[in-house]
Amino acid sequence: MVAAGLVAGALILKDSRGDSVPDGGMTTCQAWTETRLTLRAIPALPNGWTWDTPNIDNLIKIQNAPVAIALDLFELKIAPEPADVARAANAYVAARRQQMQALTDRTYTRKVGETVDAALENLNQLCDIPGERRRI
Repeated sequence: MVAAGLVAGALILKDSRGDSVPDGGMTTCQAWTETRLTLRAIPALPNGWTWDTPNIDNLIKIQNAPVAIALDLFELKIAPEPADVARAANAYVAARRQQMQALTDRTYTRKVGETVDAALENLNQLCDIPGERRRI
């Protein structure tokens, strides 16, 4: 619920500022800084979760919904230049969506998580954001 509220707030703020398409005033890294904060506010799955964790499928759905909205909004703000940052941003979005699908399909593996971590690290590095790893 809290995560959905945070994303809804981001939507309202986005609409009031008219930031739906990238321009000179909104770089990919600026958009990533905002999106990163939104994603970090979305609760992770419980520590040590397994497919046998009670209600895990519902917890995944609850997490995936606001993540999908945040990724959709971020994707709209990915500018084509600089090209290396655009590639990194698109790679992160693709990896995170693959992770969401793998969780939904119950095919998630450590490799899927490592792909997201690598894409996150690359985007953060290109945007001069200190490294981090995020629990799903």
